[in-house]
Amino acid sequence: MKNLGAFVIAFLISLLGMPLVIKFANKNGIVDKPNGRKIHKKPVPLLGGAAIFIGFIIPFVMFSNIDFKVVSIVVASVILVVVGMFDDIYDIKAKKKLAVQILCSVLVVVAGIRVNISEYITDNVYLAFLIDGLISICWIIGIINAVNLIDGLDGLAGGVSFIASIAFIIILGREGSDYIGYIIALSLAGAIIGFLLYNFYPAKVFMGDMGSTFIGLLLAVLSIIALDIPENPASMVAPIIILAVPIFDTGLAILRRIAQRQPLFSADKNHLHHRLIAKGFSQRQAVFIIYSLAVLAALVGVIVDVKRWFYFGVVVVGLLVVLGIVISFGGLVRIEKFVEKMYKEMASTTERHTFNR
Repeated sequence: MKNLGAFVIAFLISLLGMPLVIKFANKNGIVDKPNGRKIHKKPVPLLGGAAIFIGFIIPFVMFSNIDFKVVSIVVASVILVVVGMFDDIYDIKAKKKLAVQILCSVLVVVAGIRVNISEYITDNVYLAFLIDGLISICWIIGIINAVNLIDGLDGLAGGVSFIASIAFIIILGREGSDYIGYIIALSLAGAIIGFLLYNFYPAKVFMGDMGSTFIGLLLAVLSIIALDIPENPASMVAPIIILAVPIFDTGLAILRRIAQRQPLFSADKNHLHHRLIAKGFSQRQAVFIIYSLAVLAALVGVIVDVKRWFYFGVVVVGLLVVLGIVISFGGLVRIEKFVEKMYKEMASTTERHTFNR
């Protein structure tokens, strides 16, 4: 693997920095306290995102050729981490956080990190730039919030994000791929795995909003950088599939809140991980199930991109959309029971095997 040093450095900084973050958070009372919407039963230190950020940013800057794109990623990341830290401590209103996310999205888009599909639709350069910019901004904001929303169980958001970053390492590590994107993916994966060693159930630290929003930004940036439409149209759908788990969960939340006439920014306990816990799965079992789905999504996404199976990828995305709509309107009861039974048997077998060893 080229430039493996970025991964190793990120991992070591995150791993060694986490105890310091935990000590600081406990000393200053920066903890996530239990409430009716949360799963954990006792206060857990926040600010794990700080160690992830430092673990990422140092090797990213070290191994990158500094240009406007790199600077925009660093600045946008710093803004999200700082605002996320204040949100973890003081609980900032959703609309203010959205405004910050828009600002960060505009920053990286202006720097040149944006989709390039409209040039194939219109010859008007300014119109194409406007359309591509709006699509990119919406996409970045969507992924930031998708990762944030899935951060509900110990190890969940970190693990799903790590799986996605590995998929992007594979895609962007090929000959002729974008170098900056490859370094982002390597540094992000290393920083996350260092955090996960402290975040698996029972978690010693949470990443907080400062971690989830920052990671969401990087995954959104990676999915845009991975685009290679003229040479590989399948690159348009591969990132959607790779990030299918957080996107699907967020899509269900939006449809659910629209159907129930609730504010889009309102919190609830009906996310995928909440539903699994309500069905009787343990935290570890629920995380194992979602990890399995994330690995499957990552594998399919990578295959779609590498094999350039554009139409197959479109079919997969279409099926996910239909599935989400059907679930939102109360269907698939039998399938849900079948999947529940299947994964309970798989999880039980795995736990028995681990215990016997």
